[in-house]
Amino acid sequence: MASDLDIKEALSQPKTWVTVASVALLLLLGLGPLMTGLAGGPDHAETEYPDLLESLDGDDETAFIEVVNQELFVFGLWNVTMALMFLAMVYLTDGETQAKLAMVAAASMIFVSGAGGYSVNGDAYFVEWVTLCAILGSPILITGYLQLNREAGE
Repeated sequence: MASDLDIKEALSQPKTWVTVASVALLLLLGLGPLMTGLAGGPDHAETEYPDLLESLDGDDETAFIEVVNQELFVFGLWNVTMALMFLAMVYLTDGETQAKLAMVAAASMIFVSGAGGYSVNGDAYFVEWVTLCAILGSPILITGYLQLNREAGE
């Protein structure tokens, strides 16, 4: 019975959910785009912008592929940096400060990853990226708010 209480306690902490979301953010939206951008191939440009790529030739096509890969790299690097920053925010603080920073982390995850996803893919995956970040951010917002109320009540 004691382990049930420990699990319940762990799941009610924003630190747990920030860790889960940061790892997911790091793996899905960080390392994937980062490595694709570093690879430098035409795969992403061909998949996401086939009509535009067909209208380009020679140096223009090469330049466009380079720009797309740079965007992917920057987006991946941005998300890796955000994930590490979120982890630092919750592991270096506690109490009310941790609760507030967790809620800021969730809101910025939804906004920045959504805006970044739009800048990389346009409308193609915008809803999916924002939905993923909202699913990851919701437990953080909820547990951060609950912890903030617990801290205020003490």
